[in-house]
Amino acid sequence: MAVSQDDAPRGEVAVVLWEPRFTSYAGENGAPVRRAASSESADLLADLVAQGVRTLAFVRSRRAAEQVAATTAGLLAEVDPTRAESWLLAELAAGRRIMGMGHRIYRVRDPRAAVLETAVRPLASPRLELARAVERAAAKILAERKPDRPLAANVEFYTAVLLDAVGLPREQFSPTFAVARIAGWSAHVLEQRRVGRLIRPASRYVGLPLSTSST
Repeated sequence: MAVSQDDAPRGEVAVVLWEPRFTSYAGENGAPVRRAASSESADLLADLVAQGVRTLAFVRSRRAAEQVAATTAGLLAEVDPTRAESWLLAELAAGRRIMGMGHRIYRVRDPRAAVLETAVRPLASPRLELARAVERAAAKILAERKPDRPLAANVEFYTAVLLDAVGLPREQFSPTFAVARIAGWSAHVLEQRRVGRLIRPASRYVGLPLSTSST
């Protein structure tokens, strides 16, 4: 007897068909260029899997399947604090810098990083634990590789976590920083135009006299 249908119980199934969104680039004769389908698939897969949705993606070739799987795995690794050290080692092996670590002036952990880390706590950011794991692993690895050059978390490290926690899109991080600084920048420009030479801002201590005797 031929079995022509499957009556086994199953949950709801959603099938999604879409076209990748346009990029800011122009192709031949100014034709719009769409984002690579493999990148779109990887982003969608990562989002769904991270939310616990059983997901299956169809691609046209084995190479595409490998590319989508690898990219998705990389995106999912971002939410796994236990893989922080291996990810950092891979970044350094590829010759890339660990952003958010090190400062031109501070040779200790940037005190502003502690303030921002504290500000993130009540926001219940899912990235806070990951950020802490990355910071611990990065400090350990950098101390081993560059013992003569202290490299600790700077202000940008937890700034990114805070801006993400309040829902600000990543492409707006830098403009937000610029908006906060525009008044000071404008004041510097006006002062330099008035004086007519390069100004190097400096600070002068005006508090109580410093005591040189020990107590």
